[in-house]
Amino acid sequence: MPVANEKLIDEANTIFNSIEQVFKDNPNIQFRGAVAHADFSTIIKDRQSTEKYIEKSYLLFNQVEEHLQPYESLEIAESLKSLGLNQLAESVLEEAVEQYFDDPVFIKQAARLTNNKHLIKNASKANQLNNLAVEAFKEKDLEKAIDNFNKAAKIAPNNVNICLNLSQALLKHYQSNDKNSDHLYRSEEILTEITRLSVNDPRYTRYSELTRLNQLMIQKLH
Repeated sequence: MPVANEKLIDEANTIFNSIEQVFKDNPNIQFRGAVAHADFSTIIKDRQSTEKYIEKSYLLFNQVEEHLQPYESLEIAESLKSLGLNQLAESVLEEAVEQYFDDPVFIKQAARLTNNKHLIKNASKANQLNNLAVEAFKEKDLEKAIDNFNKAAKIAPNNVNICLNLSQALLKHYQSNDKNSDHLYRSEEILTEITRLSVNDPRYTRYSELTRLNQLMIQKLH
């Protein structure tokens, strides 16, 4: 191998190792770095490093604490597929599609990558139900809103927007002289199950406010 190429490879590996050290407590960046490192190792035909970072990618994906951004997910899924990690690529795509089904440009690109025939169809259905529920909420038809949010949540149970919408509809129904405490406890359960929501996520403020309001209402029951 030419000396110039060896120098570039050494520099690249130094950068990867630096990312590993600097962001050792950030599984999100660690995951992205491991996928990129595996991809790079394949290009330079370093089989040992490729296998090492493929294994690391699997481990880190289960530790990711925040939702990957939609187009970042596409890039990672493409890299994973090129590495032959189709199952992991599908997991990344499925999570992203569930979170960002209301982004038509992203969904169109995801449809080209996924092998899951039902993924895009389910995303479209969840989007339709969520939109119907939002309209019903605006029209103060809370029963219909809750019904459609529930149907959407069955398709996309981890979608943050649907969870927040359903929680808000349940709390609103309780406030509208319904006083069914089941709505409060159902809302609490939904909010507790929201994961991978970063404090930097623009939806975090709404999540915090709904959680605070929910707890205040529950406290008043006792």
